[in-house]
Amino acid sequence: MPGIEDHDTIRQWAENERTTPPQSSWNRVRARLDQRNQKLKKRRIDRWRIALSLAASLVILLGFFSVVHLESHIPQEVQKGKIESIEELSAKADYFYSVENARLTYKDYSDLY
Repeated sequence: MPGIEDHDTIRQWAENERTTPPQSSWNRVRARLDQRNQKLKKRRIDRWRIALSLAASLVILLGFFSVVHLESHIPQEVQKGKIESIEELSAKADYFYSVENARLTYKDYSDLY
């Protein structure tokens, strides 16, 4: 069969044939690989930049909403001269926790309002 012999001849010729590419070809291949590596590094840096930008934005938003929440929290106004509730305190010798002192302080301040 002439077809098989032709294929064998071509295969043998191809196995024995070796050509070395010119030096400029290797320079172009190296330049393309360097370009690809630079693009990958840039892409990696861009991902970090995006992640850090999102984290910073989240921190700013949380800070903003916490300030708004704290500033908008307005305590309820207590009417002057009106007692909302009196806490029963145990009678201790301590001046600050003294029931008598609390009553005297209330009497003194109720006269002001």
